Amino acid sequence: MVFIPYCTSDLYQGNHYNVIDGKKVPFRGRVIVEDVIRTLYDKLKNADDVIFAGASAGAVGIGFNADLIGQFDNARVLLDSIWFDEETVKWYNNFVKKLAIQGNDRSFTYKSSMKLCNDNYVSCYPSRERFQKNGIDHVFLIWSIGDPYSRAQDKSALKKAIKSDIDYYGAGYSIQADKRNIYGFEGGGHVLAFNDKTYKKKYFKMSLQEAVNNWIDKEGDAIVIDYLENKTEPPAVAEAAQEATEVAQEVAKDPTANISDNITRQ
Repeated sequence: MVFIPYCTSDLYQGNHYNVIDGKKVPFRGRVIVEDVIRTLYDKLKNADDVIFAGASAGAVGIGFNADLIGQFDNARVLLDSIWFDEETVKWYNNFVKKLAIQGNDRSFTYKSSMKLCNDNYVSCYPSRERFQKNGIDHVFLIWSIGDPYSRAQDKSALKKAIKSDIDYYGAGYSIQADKRNIYGFEGGGHVLAFNDKTYKKKYFKMSLQEAVNNWIDKEGDAIVIDYLENKTEPPAVAEAAQEATEVAQEVAKDPTANISDNITRQ
């Protein structure tokens, strides 16, 4: 396994400087990814199977670097907790328009990626369209209802959009995390592979770990979708609240623990 630490604070997509407190500060996340791929190119090219995995900012980085990943015919991607389904894209496109009216073009973060993203950084976030454009056909996405970065207001339409993408790939995990009071790396089930408590727990049908392993092994069912609809019994709120508190405490102790371990085959 090759792990690229998140040390550039630019979603793995920057190749520019920003002036901070009068000093030029480099943001070179894209350059780092390019260099890693260049160094490992032959091994990646000749491998039977290559999985690029990322959680939160790492998932965003996979979207922005999809053109680099897509050059490998054997590449698959696993994304934990950033996915731009159709409804999420609509919300963020409107958000970008509002920012533009206010004179905020987000160039501090995205100035070096605007050409790559056709002047709209939203188009480079991980999505079905982004991956189709770059020849990436095998995707396991984790994107739950309640995730703080999923801002779509029409939850019914959001659920349909997520389900459509998961069904398209035949792989993915999406549950009603807010009503279950699930705390991953953040509330709302953001980054469920962060901790064994959420990664290995069977909330519905099978655990995230089981679904991911089935997808990695290319055997068995790799889809979990459950939005607590038509359920006669509510989730165990008290138990979930205690679990959320325990996970939050672990995050506070070590915000980087377990993520890279859990997204590898166990």
